[in-house]
Amino acid sequence: MNLRQAEYFLEVIRAGGITNAARNLMISQPALSQVIKNIEKDIDAPLFIKGTSPIQTTYHGTQMIDIARDVLLFHKNLENRVNILKKHPSFAVRIGVFSGYAKGLLTEVISQYIELHPEVDVRLSEYGSQTIEHLLQDGKLDIGTIYSFCENSALKYNVLLEDDWILAAPKDSDFAQRHQMGICVMASDLKNERFLAKPVGCCSRSLLDSITQFNNIPINILYEFEDFESISSFFPTLNCLSLITVRLFNALFGQENDTVKAYTIKGVNMHSKQCLCHKKDIYMLPYLSDLINAISAYYKSR
Repeated sequence: MNLRQAEYFLEVIRAGGITNAARNLMISQPALSQVIKNIEKDIDAPLFIKGTSPIQTTYHGTQMIDIARDVLLFHKNLENRVNILKKHPSFAVRIGVFSGYAKGLLTEVISQYIELHPEVDVRLSEYGSQTIEHLLQDGKLDIGTIYSFCENSALKYNVLLEDDWILAAPKDSDFAQRHQMGICVMASDLKNERFLAKPVGCCSRSLLDSITQFNNIPINILYEFEDFESISSFFPTLNCLSLITVRLFNALFGQENDTVKAYTIKGVNMHSKQCLCHKKDIYMLPYLSDLINAISAYYKSR
């Protein structure tokens, strides 16, 4: 079925018969009848039940309705892609990456992607996860990789992996000395503690702020960092706490270590997901879907 056949066939159904459809299409009735006969010849079956008014489809005719609509949709998408190419011979894709992950993504994924798609201008920026979600929703980013609780209804989240946040404390810190016997603490135990924290807009900072604000607990932010890995070597010597993921904790310190202790916080949902996300209504051109697949494969392999 070609585009003209699809349009004519659907108009016959919409108009309720050949005569009205021919008038609406501004063609002769014999010409429209011939188009319908050609379709019937291709599928070797009648499309309409004879003698019905308004016209009714046969079983095969009913099945052809969805096929005709698919043909129209295909040509519509093809037309959109051609128009975009005419207006934009080159493309820009804006990617937001949660802090600390841009370097690996740039060297291992983006450089190879640019070789395959030299027409695409890739713009990579680091932000906090919550900030990335806002920028995606506002149309200021195209793709984002984040730690999130997946609560924004305007975004589509592709889960790459699931993880849990833990409260990390140097074993020689005052906090760890007070909580030597357990691995679960109360939110109230964080009162007046000193923290190393990511900037406002990051997932871990949002979690920390929600814990302290909900429980009306004052804390002291000693230092804000973009990438915990950059401070992990001297973190065990500090008398302060930080929220990091179990995955990162194990990678930096190991499950069995004698320098940093991990705690959960009773009654607090510490579970989150590492996601690749974009707006639900984004027009997914091939160059964009190729990049999403490459980024997904990169994170899932880590």
